[in-house]
Amino acid sequence: MALVVLNAAAVLVAACDEDDLSITITAEYDSLEPGAQITYTITITTLEIDGSQSTDVEATPSAATAFLAGPSSAEWNEEVGVLRTGAAFSFGAVGDTVTKVLKLVVQVKEPLTEDVILDAKLIDIQGDEDGNRTIVDRDESEGDDSNNAASLTIEIIDVGVTTEIISGDPSDPRPGDVIVYQHTVTNHLTGSVETVLSDVVPPGTTFFFDESDTNWICPSGAAAGTVCTRPFPLSSSVASFSAPFAVRVNGDHPAGEPILNFARLPIKGDINPFDNVSPLADLGIREIRAHSFDTRTPLSLEEGHLILWFITIANPAPVPQSGAVQSSLDPNTTFRPTFD
Repeated sequence: MALVVLNAAAVLVAACDEDDLSITITAEYDSLEPGAQITYTITITTLEIDGSQSTDVEATPSAATAFLAGPSSAEWNEEVGVLRTGAAFSFGAVGDTVTKVLKLVVQVKEPLTEDVILDAKLIDIQGDEDGNRTIVDRDESEGDDSNNAASLTIEIIDVGVTTEIISGDPSDPRPGDVIVYQHTVTNHLTGSVETVLSDVVPPGTTFFFDESDTNWICPSGAAAGTVCTRPFPLSSSVASFSAPFAVRVNGDHPAGEPILNFARLPIKGDINPFDNVSPLADLGIREIRAHSFDTRTPLSLEEGHLILWFITIANPAPVPQSGAVQSSLDPNTTFRPTFD
Protein backbone atom coordinates (compact mmCIF):
# COMPACT_ATOMS: atom_id res chain seq x y z
CA MET A 1 0.00 0.00 0.00
CA ALA A 2 1.10 3.58 -0.61
CA LEU A 3 1.96 5.55 2.53
CA VAL A 4 0.43 8.97 3.01
CA VAL A 5 1.87 11.17 5.77
CA LEU A 6 0.49 14.55 6.78
CA ASN A 7 3.34 16.46 8.44
CA ALA A 8 2.09 18.99 10.95
CA ALA A 9 5.17 20.93 12.01
CA ALA A 10 8.95 20.87 12.08
CA VAL A 11 9.00 21.10 15.88
CA LEU A 12 6.43 19.20 17.89
CA VAL A 13 5.19 20.23 21.31
CA ALA A 14 5.39 17.47 23.89
CA ALA A 15 2.05 16.12 25.03
CA CYS A 16 0.58 17.56 28.20
CA ASP A 17 -1.87 16.07 30.65
CA GLU A 18 -4.74 18.11 29.24
CA ASP A 19 -4.10 16.83 25.72
CA ASP A 20 -7.16 15.23 24.13
CA LEU A 21 -6.67 14.72 20.41
CA SER A 22 -8.97 12.61 18.26
CA ILE A 23 -9.13 11.74 14.57
CA THR A 24 -12.14 10.67 12.51
CA ILE A 25 -12.67 9.77 8.85
CA THR A 26 -15.72 10.10 6.63
CA ALA A 27 -16.04 9.43 2.90
CA GLU A 28 -18.19 10.54 -0.01
CA TYR A 29 -18.47 8.38 -3.12
CA ASP A 30 -20.90 6.95 -5.64
CA SER A 31 -20.12 3.93 -7.79
CA LEU A 32 -16.63 2.42 -7.57
CA GLU A 33 -15.71 1.35 -11.09
CA PRO A 34 -12.19 2.23 -12.35
CA GLY A 35 -11.93 6.01 -12.67
CA ALA A 36 -14.41 6.71 -9.87
CA GLN A 37 -13.33 9.04 -7.06
CA ILE A 38 -13.54 8.78 -3.28
CA THR A 39 -13.36 11.96 -1.20
CA TYR A 40 -12.16 11.38 2.36
CA THR A 41 -12.55 13.99 5.07
CA ILE A 42 -10.03 13.55 7.89
CA THR A 43 -10.93 15.61 10.96
CA ILE A 44 -8.54 16.15 13.88
CA THR A 45 -10.25 17.55 16.97
CA THR A 46 -8.56 18.92 20.09
CA LEU A 47 -10.25 19.51 23.46
CA GLU A 48 -9.06 21.06 26.72
CA ILE A 49 -5.89 22.67 25.37
CA ASP A 50 -4.29 25.87 26.63
CA GLY A 51 -1.49 27.20 24.45
CA SER A 52 -0.31 25.71 21.17
CA GLN A 53 -0.15 22.11 20.06
CA SER A 54 1.03 20.36 16.89
CA THR A 55 0.51 16.89 15.55
CA ASP A 56 1.22 14.81 12.47
CA VAL A 57 -1.15 12.51 10.63
CA GLU A 58 -0.30 9.34 8.75
CA ALA A 59 -2.82 7.88 6.32
CA THR A 60 -2.57 4.67 4.29
CA PRO A 61 -5.05 4.39 1.39
CA SER A 62 -5.90 1.25 -0.53
CA ALA A 63 -3.30 0.10 -3.06
CA ALA A 64 -6.08 -0.10 -5.66
CA THR A 65 -6.48 3.69 -5.55
CA ALA A 66 -4.31 6.61 -6.66
CA PHE A 67 -3.93 9.96 -4.88
CA LEU A 68 -5.35 13.01 -6.71
CA ALA A 69 -3.51 16.18 -5.73
CA GLY A 70 -5.81 18.65 -7.53
CA PRO A 71 -9.05 18.19 -5.56
CA SER A 72 -7.27 17.31 -2.27
CA SER A 73 -6.30 19.82 0.42
CA ALA A 74 -3.78 22.34 -0.88
CA GLU A 75 -1.33 21.59 1.96
CA TRP A 76 -0.40 18.22 0.53
CA ASN A 77 3.15 17.82 -0.81
CA GLU A 78 4.69 14.73 -2.34
CA GLU A 79 8.23 13.68 -1.48
CA VAL A 80 9.57 10.44 -2.94
CA GLY A 81 6.16 8.80 -2.97
CA VAL A 82 5.21 10.10 0.49
CA LEU A 83 2.60 12.86 0.92
CA ARG A 84 2.97 15.45 3.68
CA THR A 85 1.08 18.57 4.68
CA GLY A 86 0.95 20.98 7.61
CA ALA A 87 -1.71 20.58 10.29
CA ALA A 88 -0.47 22.76 13.16
CA PHE A 89 -2.99 23.89 15.77
CA SER A 90 -3.13 27.03 17.92
CA PHE A 91 -5.55 27.04 20.81
CA GLY A 92 -7.02 29.65 23.11
CA ALA A 93 -8.51 29.24 26.56
CA VAL A 94 -8.91 25.88 28.25
CA GLY A 95 -12.12 24.24 27.09
CA ASP A 96 -11.95 25.49 23.50
CA THR A 97 -12.59 22.92 20.79
CA VAL A 98 -10.47 23.30 17.68
CA THR A 99 -10.71 21.15 14.59
CA LYS A 100 -8.55 20.76 11.51
CA VAL A 101 -10.20 19.31 8.42
CA LEU A 102 -8.11 17.71 5.67
CA LYS A 103 -9.48 16.47 2.36
CA LEU A 104 -7.89 13.45 0.69
CA VAL A 105 -9.18 12.43 -2.75
CA VAL A 106 -8.27 9.15 -4.42
CA GLN A 107 -9.27 7.55 -7.70
CA VAL A 108 -10.00 3.87 -8.29
CA LYS A 109 -7.27 2.75 -10.68
CA GLU A 110 -8.18 -0.92 -11.24
CA PRO A 111 -11.21 -3.20 -10.86
CA LEU A 112 -11.85 -3.70 -7.16
CA THR A 113 -11.91 -7.21 -5.71
CA GLU A 114 -12.02 -6.29 -2.02
CA ASP A 115 -13.30 -3.56 0.26
CA VAL A 116 -11.56 -0.17 0.18
CA ILE A 117 -9.83 0.73 3.46
CA LEU A 118 -8.25 3.98 4.64
CA ASP A 119 -6.25 3.90 7.88
CA ALA A 120 -5.19 7.13 9.57
CA LYS A 121 -3.45 7.88 12.86
CA LEU A 122 -1.85 10.74 14.76
CA ILE A 123 1.93 10.50 15.02
CA ASP A 124 4.97 12.43 16.22
CA ILE A 125 7.83 12.92 13.77
CA GLN A 126 10.89 13.46 15.96
CA GLY A 127 14.26 14.61 14.61
CA ASP A 128 17.79 14.96 15.99
CA GLU A 129 20.57 17.44 15.24
CA ASP A 130 21.90 15.17 12.48
CA GLY A 131 18.62 15.30 10.57
CA ASN A 132 17.55 11.76 11.44
CA ARG A 133 13.82 11.28 11.87
CA THR A 134 11.84 8.88 14.01
CA ILE A 135 8.10 8.35 13.58
CA VAL A 136 6.31 7.49 16.82
CA ASP A 137 2.61 6.76 17.26
CA ARG A 138 1.06 9.25 19.66
CA ASP A 139 -0.43 6.44 21.72
CA GLU A 140 3.14 5.20 22.29
CA SER A 141 4.49 8.61 23.28
CA GLU A 142 1.48 9.65 25.37
CA GLY A 143 -0.01 6.40 26.58
CA ASP A 144 -2.73 4.35 24.93
CA ASP A 145 -5.45 6.49 23.37
CA SER A 146 -7.85 4.84 20.95
CA ASN A 147 -8.91 8.27 19.62
CA ASN A 148 -5.47 8.70 18.04
CA ALA A 149 -6.25 6.27 15.20
CA ALA A 150 -9.16 5.72 12.83
CA SER A 151 -10.02 3.33 10.05
CA LEU A 152 -12.78 3.52 7.47
CA THR A 153 -13.87 0.56 5.36
CA ILE A 154 -15.98 1.08 2.24
CA GLU A 155 -17.77 -2.14 1.42
CA ILE A 156 -17.98 -2.88 -2.28
CA ILE A 157 -21.08 -4.38 -3.87
CA ASP A 158 -21.98 -5.69 -7.31
CA VAL A 159 -25.71 -6.00 -7.83
CA GLY A 160 -27.64 -5.94 -11.08
CA VAL A 161 -31.20 -6.04 -12.36
CA THR A 162 -32.71 -7.59 -15.48
CA THR A 163 -36.28 -7.38 -16.74
CA GLU A 164 -38.58 -9.54 -18.83
CA ILE A 165 -42.20 -9.05 -19.86
CA ILE A 166 -44.53 -11.64 -18.30
CA SER A 167 -47.74 -10.41 -19.91
CA GLY A 168 -48.98 -7.49 -21.97
CA ASP A 169 -47.21 -5.63 -24.75
CA PRO A 170 -45.61 -2.30 -23.73
CA SER A 171 -44.63 -1.62 -27.35
CA ASP A 172 -48.28 -1.62 -28.50
CA PRO A 173 -50.48 -0.97 -25.43
CA ARG A 174 -54.23 -0.49 -25.40
CA PRO A 175 -56.29 1.30 -22.72
CA GLY A 176 -57.09 -1.12 -19.90
CA ASP A 177 -54.21 -3.51 -20.71
CA VAL A 178 -52.22 -4.86 -17.75
CA ILE A 179 -48.47 -5.07 -18.35
CA VAL A 180 -46.48 -7.25 -15.94
CA TYR A 181 -42.71 -6.77 -15.73
CA GLN A 182 -40.59 -9.39 -13.97
CA HIS A 183 -37.57 -7.71 -12.34
CA THR A 184 -34.75 -10.01 -11.21
CA VAL A 185 -32.12 -8.64 -8.82
CA THR A 186 -28.81 -10.52 -8.56
CA ASN A 187 -25.88 -10.28 -6.14
CA HIS A 188 -22.72 -10.99 -8.15
CA LEU A 189 -20.39 -11.11 -5.12
CA THR A 190 -20.12 -13.51 -2.21
CA GLY A 191 -21.54 -12.35 1.09
CA SER A 192 -24.80 -10.67 1.98
CA VAL A 193 -26.09 -7.37 0.69
CA GLU A 194 -29.30 -5.43 1.17
CA THR A 195 -30.45 -3.25 -1.69
CA VAL A 196 -33.65 -1.51 -2.73
CA LEU A 197 -35.13 -1.66 -6.23
CA SER A 198 -37.14 1.36 -7.34
CA ASP A 199 -39.56 1.60 -10.24
CA VAL A 200 -41.33 4.81 -11.21
CA VAL A 201 -44.87 4.19 -12.47
CA PRO A 202 -44.50 5.06 -16.18
CA PRO A 203 -46.51 7.79 -17.94
CA GLY A 204 -49.91 6.67 -19.16
CA THR A 205 -50.33 3.97 -16.47
CA THR A 206 -51.23 3.34 -12.83
CA PHE A 207 -49.70 0.78 -10.47
CA PHE A 208 -51.66 -2.51 -10.46
CA PHE A 209 -51.16 -4.15 -7.06
CA ASP A 210 -53.17 -7.33 -7.76
CA GLU A 211 -50.55 -8.80 -10.12
CA SER A 212 -47.47 -7.28 -8.47
CA ASP A 213 -45.21 -8.72 -5.79
CA THR A 214 -46.79 -7.98 -2.41
CA ASN A 215 -43.53 -6.54 -1.03
CA TRP A 216 -43.67 -3.47 -3.26
CA ILE A 217 -44.04 -0.34 -1.15
CA CYS A 218 -46.57 1.38 -3.37
CA PRO A 219 -50.32 2.05 -2.98
CA SER A 220 -52.65 0.26 -5.36
CA GLY A 221 -53.67 2.58 -8.17
CA ALA A 222 -50.64 4.85 -7.67
CA ALA A 223 -50.49 7.40 -10.48
CA ALA A 224 -47.76 7.86 -13.06
CA GLY A 225 -44.61 9.35 -11.54
CA THR A 226 -45.03 7.56 -8.20
CA VAL A 227 -41.78 5.99 -6.99
CA CYS A 228 -42.39 2.40 -5.88
CA THR A 229 -39.68 0.56 -3.92
CA ARG A 230 -39.00 -3.06 -3.10
CA PRO A 231 -36.28 -4.15 -0.58
CA PHE A 232 -34.08 -7.09 -1.61
CA PRO A 233 -31.99 -8.85 1.08
CA LEU A 234 -29.57 -11.08 -0.84
CA SER A 235 -27.01 -13.58 0.43
CA SER A 236 -24.63 -16.17 -0.98
CA SER A 237 -27.34 -18.84 -0.67
CA VAL A 238 -30.07 -16.62 -2.18
CA ALA A 239 -28.06 -14.56 -4.67
CA SER A 240 -30.96 -13.82 -7.02
CA PHE A 241 -34.61 -12.96 -6.50
CA SER A 242 -37.45 -11.96 -8.83
CA ALA A 243 -40.46 -9.73 -8.24
CA PRO A 244 -43.26 -8.86 -10.70
CA PHE A 245 -44.27 -5.22 -11.14
CA ALA A 246 -47.62 -4.59 -12.87
CA VAL A 247 -49.20 -1.46 -14.33
CA ARG A 248 -52.56 -0.83 -16.00
CA VAL A 249 -52.71 1.35 -19.11
CA ASN A 250 -54.92 4.42 -18.56
CA GLY A 251 -58.04 4.95 -20.62
CA ASP A 252 -56.72 8.22 -22.06
CA HIS A 253 -53.36 6.79 -23.13
CA PRO A 254 -52.94 7.10 -26.92
CA ALA A 255 -53.38 3.68 -28.49
CA GLY A 256 -50.13 2.23 -29.78
CA GLU A 257 -47.84 4.71 -27.98
CA PRO A 258 -45.14 2.60 -26.25
CA ILE A 259 -44.90 2.40 -22.47
CA LEU A 260 -41.33 3.02 -21.27
CA ASN A 261 -40.49 1.62 -17.85
CA PHE A 262 -37.12 1.44 -16.05
CA ALA A 263 -36.23 -0.24 -12.74
CA ARG A 264 -33.20 1.06 -10.83
CA LEU A 265 -30.83 -0.11 -8.11
CA PRO A 266 -28.62 2.25 -6.04
CA ILE A 267 -25.10 2.56 -7.44
CA LYS A 268 -23.26 3.63 -4.26
CA GLY A 269 -20.33 1.29 -3.70
CA ASP A 270 -21.14 -0.74 -6.82
CA ILE A 271 -18.08 -1.82 -8.80
CA ASN A 272 -20.17 -2.31 -11.96
CA PRO A 273 -22.98 0.28 -12.04
CA PHE A 274 -23.83 -0.30 -15.70
CA ASP A 275 -26.32 -3.11 -14.97
CA ASN A 276 -28.16 -1.22 -12.21
CA VAL A 277 -30.93 -0.07 -14.56
CA SER A 278 -33.20 -2.35 -16.54
CA PRO A 279 -34.18 -2.71 -19.25
CA LEU A 280 -31.34 -0.84 -20.94
CA ALA A 281 -32.14 0.57 -24.33
CA ASP A 282 -29.77 -0.48 -27.09
CA LEU A 283 -26.86 1.74 -27.99
CA GLY A 284 -26.98 2.92 -31.58
CA ILE A 285 -24.86 4.79 -34.11
CA ARG A 286 -26.72 8.00 -34.82
CA GLU A 287 -24.50 9.53 -37.48
CA ILE A 288 -21.26 9.07 -39.45
CA ARG A 289 -19.66 12.13 -41.04
CA ALA A 290 -16.50 12.49 -43.12
CA HIS A 291 -14.30 15.60 -43.13
CA SER A 292 -11.05 16.63 -44.71
CA PHE A 293 -8.15 16.57 -42.25
CA ASP A 294 -7.24 20.10 -43.36
CA THR A 295 -10.39 22.13 -42.80
CA ARG A 296 -9.17 24.71 -45.33
CA THR A 297 -9.50 22.26 -48.22
CA PRO A 298 -12.57 20.34 -49.39
CA LEU A 299 -12.90 16.60 -48.92
CA SER A 300 -10.99 14.78 -51.65
CA LEU A 301 -10.49 11.17 -52.69
CA GLU A 302 -7.08 11.80 -54.20
CA GLU A 303 -4.25 9.46 -53.20
CA GLY A 304 -2.61 10.51 -49.95
CA HIS A 305 -5.54 12.65 -48.79
CA LEU A 306 -6.50 12.25 -45.11
CA ILE A 307 -10.15 11.69 -44.21
CA LEU A 308 -11.50 12.13 -40.67
CA TRP A 309 -14.52 10.03 -39.79
CA PHE A 310 -16.76 11.29 -36.95
CA ILE A 311 -18.99 8.61 -35.42
CA THR A 312 -21.83 9.72 -33.10
CA ILE A 313 -23.19 7.05 -30.73
CA ALA A 314 -26.62 7.51 -29.15
CA ASN A 315 -27.46 6.23 -25.66
CA PRO A 316 -31.24 6.36 -25.09
CA ALA A 317 -30.98 4.86 -21.58
CA PRO A 318 -31.20 7.13 -18.50
CA VAL A 319 -27.81 5.91 -17.19
CA PRO A 320 -24.27 5.62 -18.60
CA GLN A 321 -23.48 2.56 -20.71
CA SER A 322 -20.24 1.19 -22.09
CA GLY A 323 -19.62 -0.34 -25.48
CA ALA A 324 -17.16 -0.81 -28.32
CA VAL A 325 -17.21 0.25 -31.97
CA GLN A 326 -16.03 -2.06 -34.72
CA SER A 327 -15.48 -0.65 -38.20
CA SER A 328 -14.37 -2.06 -41.55
CA LEU A 329 -12.05 0.01 -43.72
CA ASP A 330 -12.49 0.46 -47.42
CA PRO A 331 -9.80 -1.65 -49.17
CA ASN A 332 -8.53 1.51 -50.89
CA THR A 333 -7.70 3.17 -47.55
CA THR A 334 -5.18 2.60 -44.76
CA PHE A 335 -5.86 3.27 -41.09
CA ARG A 336 -3.79 6.08 -39.54
CA PRO A 337 -3.60 5.93 -35.71
CA THR A 338 -2.17 9.48 -35.51
CA PHE A 339 -2.69 12.69 -37.46
CA ASP A 340 0.94 13.71 -37.99
